[in-house]
Amino acid sequence: MTRQYPEITRSTAEYDEVTRILRRRRLLVADLSVTQISKRWLKGDVFVLDADGIPILADDDGTLLARRRRIRIPRDSFLARAGRN
Repeated sequence: MTRQYPEITRSTAEYDEVTRILRRRRLLVADLSVTQISKRWLKGDVFVLDADGIPILADDDGTLLARRRRIRIPRDSFLARAGRN
């Protein structure tokens, strides 16, 4: 099965566009977890923060907790025109 949308990896125009879309939030998103799911949405792992804005660690192994979230693609982004019609 072929990919409907381009793969988002470092050193590509798609990766640069995702970091532009995320702006400050790019520090809270696991960059290589981001995939394009439609012409209007990305999906990525966003780190969970406590009330003080500090990332929460898992009790069992100390890894950062993350939730899978949708991220809206702006209309002016070339990603909104990517993929099949």
